[in-house]
Amino acid sequence: MLSYHDVDLRLKKKIVCPRVRRKIKTLAPALTVINIVKGTEFELACLLAMWLSLRIGEIRGLRYSDIMENGQFLAVQREIVYTGGKDVLNEYNKTDISTRVIPLPQTLYKMITAQSHKSDDEYIVPLGYNCLYKGFRRLMAEAGFKMSFHNLRAMFATISNALKIPDNYIQSIGGWSNPTTMYKHYIRELTSEEQKYQAQINGYFSGLLKENQGSDD
Repeated sequence: MLSYHDVDLRLKKKIVCPRVRRKIKTLAPALTVINIVKGTEFELACLLAMWLSLRIGEIRGLRYSDIMENGQFLAVQREIVYTGGKDVLNEYNKTDISTRVIPLPQTLYKMITAQSHKSDDEYIVPLGYNCLYKGFRRLMAEAGFKMSFHNLRAMFATISNALKIPDNYIQSIGGWSNPTTMYKHYIRELTSEEQKYQAQINGYFSGLLKENQGSDD
């Protein structure tokens, strides 16, 4: 651009942009997080994030009416975002691909339906953004970990990858953009392969919860 305008700085050294240094985020073990949030008002929200890879806005936007097929699936179709110091309800998600229908593990289904509610229009996690976001950070900090609520989605991806779950299935559950067919706007039966992948994920987290319960005995 400078040469186009006949500007010659006659620099002896080339201008080099500083290198962007990659930072690796160290996450607390999943079982540790489960132990920390157990019995708190944040427990269900945290499990929805780390098990189903839901964003905080998606979790806050879930209603009981989003439970489908007798508890087999969960429709993720709106979000409540905190902006300008107030909550804003969007009848859509962050991206078009984020609008999806995902398998709902029976463990989470039972936790959700065990909560007292009078109408299917009520929100499953009726917590304010600051309450949930700051509350989780505070709990983790007290336990010696520096983690944000959003890191729970990274935990889902990391664990799923370690379980050898294919990238396209991880992306479809988490609502990340990708060229594969998504659970979007409709319910379809899981293929036998997808059932196997979901069973692996469910088995892992169910095992952690059982181990957590056993630690109280």
